[in-house]
Amino acid sequence: MGALVSELGAAVAPLVGRPAARGGWRRRLRGLTPYLLVAPAVFQALVRDTDFGLSVRNTFVLLAIIIPVEFAVALAMAVLAQSRLRGRGFFLYVWSFPLAISDLAAGLVWLSIFTSHGYLNSALQDAHLIQHPIGFLDYNNVGGLILAVVLAET
Repeated sequence: MGALVSELGAAVAPLVGRPAARGGWRRRLRGLTPYLLVAPAVFQALVRDTDFGLSVRNTFVLLAIIIPVEFAVALAMAVLAQSRLRGRGFFLYVWSFPLAISDLAAGLVWLSIFTSHGYLNSALQDAHLIQHPIGFLDYNNVGGLILAVVLAET
């Protein structure tokens, strides 16, 4: 929460600082005028794009899946963290481990697992469970993409 407030403060501070002193708002907005005139055209082009509706739908589908799953996992983690079970420290270590991994490194790991020549397909083919590789992260496999995003986010 503190990081969010800090980011918002850094973004808003140049516009808010002493606005009434010597025409501060007008002077600050004068430099932004070309951007303010271009912005409506950019948003109109965005909304008119053929994939815009699909992108909005996919965003809401992911939100509808990820938020309840993350909430349930967070509750389970909180109950386990507050319990007196043996091995509680191990679970806390495992849960805090992703905080140390950058998003890029995590993305590369997911890519190496779920591509058609990744570790998962190799293991499934070696176990003779599948004949041909499955494109889990293929754009034609929407279910696989949603599952991968849900797993990565939780």
